Amino acid sequence: MLLSAGRGKSWLQGLPVLGRSVSRNKWSPSVSSRQHSPAKNARTLEGERFASAGSRWAGNAGAPMAGKVTPVMPGRAGMAEEPAGMDTEAMLLEGLAEIPTISRAWCMPSAIGGCDIQVLFSQRDFASNTLRKFMSTVHVPVSVIMGAAPCMVPALPWQLRPDVVATAPSPSGRHMLVVRGGSTKDPTILEIWGGGRLMRELEVPATIHGAVYNDGWFSDGAAWSPDETRVAYVAEAPRREQTPEWGKKVPASSTAAAGDSSKEPRAGPKGWRGKGPWQEDWGECYAGKPDPRLFVLDLANYDVRAVEGIPADLSVGQPLWAPNGEHLVFVGWKHSPENLPQTHKRLGIVYCLNRPCSIYAVHCPPGTAGDGGAVDLTPGCMSAHSPRFTPDGSIVVFLSHEQACTTGVHASTGALRWMPWSDGKGCAGPDFCAKAEERTMISVVHPPGTSSEFPGLYATSLPSSPFLADGHTIVINMLWRSDLVIVEVNTMTGEVTRITPPGPGSGSWKLHDLQHDVIVASMSAHGVPDRLMVARKAHGTWIWEPISVATPEPYRPEVEAALADMEYQILQVPYSRADGGAAGEEVGEGDDATEATFEAIVLRSRNAGSGPQPAVLCPHGGPHAAFTTAFTMPYAFLTSQGYTAVLVNFRGSLGFGEDSVQSLPGKIGDQDVRDCLAALDVAVEAGLVDPARVAVQGGSHGGFLTGHLIGQHPEKFKCAAMRNPVCNLGLMVGTSDIPEWCYVEALGSEAGMKRFRANPSPEDLEVFRAKSPITTVDNVNLPLLVLLGAKDARVPFTDAKQYVTALKDRGESAPDVRVLVFPEDKHALDKPQTEFESWMNILAWLKKYNPASTP
Repeated sequence: MLLSAGRGKSWLQGLPVLGRSVSRNKWSPSVSSRQHSPAKNARTLEGERFASAGSRWAGNAGAPMAGKVTPVMPGRAGMAEEPAGMDTEAMLLEGLAEIPTISRAWCMPSAIGGCDIQVLFSQRDFASNTLRKFMSTVHVPVSVIMGAAPCMVPALPWQLRPDVVATAPSPSGRHMLVVRGGSTKDPTILEIWGGGRLMRELEVPATIHGAVYNDGWFSDGAAWSPDETRVAYVAEAPRREQTPEWGKKVPASSTAAAGDSSKEPRAGPKGWRGKGPWQEDWGECYAGKPDPRLFVLDLANYDVRAVEGIPADLSVGQPLWAPNGEHLVFVGWKHSPENLPQTHKRLGIVYCLNRPCSIYAVHCPPGTAGDGGAVDLTPGCMSAHSPRFTPDGSIVVFLSHEQACTTGVHASTGALRWMPWSDGKGCAGPDFCAKAEERTMISVVHPPGTSSEFPGLYATSLPSSPFLADGHTIVINMLWRSDLVIVEVNTMTGEVTRITPPGPGSGSWKLHDLQHDVIVASMSAHGVPDRLMVARKAHGTWIWEPISVATPEPYRPEVEAALADMEYQILQVPYSRADGGAAGEEVGEGDDATEATFEAIVLRSRNAGSGPQPAVLCPHGGPHAAFTTAFTMPYAFLTSQGYTAVLVNFRGSLGFGEDSVQSLPGKIGDQDVRDCLAALDVAVEAGLVDPARVAVQGGSHGGFLTGHLIGQHPEKFKCAAMRNPVCNLGLMVGTSDIPEWCYVEALGSEAGMKRFRANPSPEDLEVFRAKSPITTVDNVNLPLLVLLGAKDARVPFTDAKQYVTALKDRGESAPDVRVLVFPEDKHALDKPQTEFESWMNILAWLKKYNPASTP
């Protein structure tokens, strides 16, 4: 066996099914082929050819080395490897995938003036098939904050241990909570850092709690009390019931004498505990985690206790302390959805803003774990989450997505509301609903507007400290049509002002923190990976400055070239283009009135030339979601290979007004299909796309649309790829964690909410089938690639397997179909190895059936 020094182990993951007998390529991160020539390293031993890792996947010479020797295994004799002959493309994708992203950033006052910014990065680690996490601290002097020339002091990053689950610095920056472990096998470890050292390490046994939540939904780290003596966080509660230890009965002759109550271990048969009763969990991403609860770590005695007084039928999250440190405020979700009283099923929650929730408070003074029952502060509001206190502590502001709860769509336009705070005494009370209008700072925006008009509030959370120093201005991160932007909101007038740069090429922005009117954010765009940015306000205008977190180092030459070669533009697609020429809804008044539009983001190569290019049409999932102008690795990869990507934000997407969102339920498979085709037509007319060389790919609802497009209009496409697609609503409704989605999107909001039940009627099943791609499967005559996650709870892969079987049952008339199943992946297919293998296969499929180079 030939041994070559490589950066990490190779892997085989995606399992081809229902296809020809082939082996998958063994992706093997290695030293770059610029350093090791595959031809020189090739050997023939005992009649079999062994190639160096450099010939399987030439890795990044500038990337960190794993520091171990990796044996390079041969392919199985007589079996072809697919995709093959793509070493150069694999090396580029590896380089793009290794670009780090900024996950979090915290801004804290510095002892020497100015501020310190702690930045948490994540980077794909193919060897471990996880995300590598590392942190860096950069000092921003007062001179930068006051507007002088930029002068930052970057430091080398340090890597977090692989088992770190969460990091949470205290508001002063003097302490840091680090959470480690907590899997089914390992206990949770809590580390308290301060004074330049580890102050205490605590092991929390599973009898107190299980894994700590840091999912961005139930929790985003931890909440420090104002005096920094206690930390509240969300963790999985221990099971309330367990079976006896079976099989460990000690024979009577071996028992202790009567009255002997000794607990000493005794010899006996090995026992086991049974599984106990099944517990419903929160679906996708939460398998085996049914009970998120609140816990408090008291630094006075390093004691961890569960917060008392919270009802058992409530899952809780998003904790924060009241300004006086006497109350814990949190969000609670009842296990049975109140907006769907006909079911008691706990429905999936991730990405689902239509789950009713309320804001609660529990009295939790120092030395206690709660001395009273939790009080519902918003009983008249169906959706209340992300609570935040005003600087003076007199008001709680929060987000509300009641439109999602009442209509059943999984995401909608939000509202910004407030309520007075009176030490958690339920001051909102039952009259909250009656006073909802007067307690609304930003209302739901219904009609669509122009690209410069405020489209409505599209935000899922508020910053941990959202207020500027004036005490009445909130800073929010939100979706504005196809851009992620940062806005400031005057809570006294409700006025919303966009404070990130507008206009073409401005990219998308992610808000991380603000401190004393200094905003910390990251910016990216197609072709521009994450950049750390700091903003200050000067003479009423926000000034943005880039911050160097580390000494700049270029990416590999081929990656730098690919990024520099990318460009994008946003196309406006009038409604009438999708509605057969009928006049669309107008926005504006009088002579300024124009037809309402949705958008498509077109990514292409700068060096592609002026003529039309081969393209990939890409509808997004959701369907109530959106593509943004933020940097996206897969589309950067496709663009680098000569393909123009058309990312369609069809009607129903977020960011364009509530009327647009609500236009789609009941029309899926029709309106959204027409919108995708209209966007493609506009791109063709703009000279960006060659209509004879178009492929289509999408995931989830994007896969649903891919199935419809190739079934309804197979003549328009050369090939297709689907990732965890919805193919048959009648099958999905009985297996998904979100069965109500099928009713609402197929039947319409009102009818879907009323008709939803666990046992669909024959009439409903008929509608489900009529709305599904499975109805036109016999029309499909083009090559299809299908990528599936075996642990997908949202769209279980049996759905797509039925579709594939229907195709292959056509025998010799069946199109070429290739299916890859990733055994450990969920709906997102986002494990590093899975993501890599997926897009390598998609590119190979495109090269085979829709080549970028002109024949």
